[in-house]
Amino acid sequence: MIRHSVRSNFRIAYTTAIKKHTIPIVLKINFNYMSQYTVRIELHSSQYNPDFETLHRAMAQKGFSKLITSDSGVTYHLPRGEYNIDTTSDRSKVLNAAKEAVKATGQSAEILVTESSGRTWSGLSEKK
Repeated sequence: MIRHSVRSNFRIAYTTAIKKHTIPIVLKINFNYMSQYTVRIELHSSQYNPDFETLHRAMAQKGFSKLITSDSGVTYHLPRGEYNIDTTSDRSKVLNAAKEAVKATGQSAEILVTESSGRTWSGLSEKK
């Protein structure tokens, strides 16, 4: 007989009954998996293009991309103000990284971070 229980810290404990003895077996499982995030940034700026070029460079330095790749391997450009990142960080860390990048522009901004379990799109320009 094998019984198992899952604990909140992701430790799985198995107990096996062998010849009237109970032997506890503990397995530690690391659940550090990559999450996909889309980040939308709207700068509050009168100089649209120069500030967005600064923002693009700052976001790239923090690991964000202006590209997204389909399941079939085709890469597309994201719309202006949209960024993509695959990371083990949580949403708040992704938000903080985006806020730090916005500081490079000297502007204030509206920022939206969305964690994705899948994305579908239409009309994006294919990267050549």
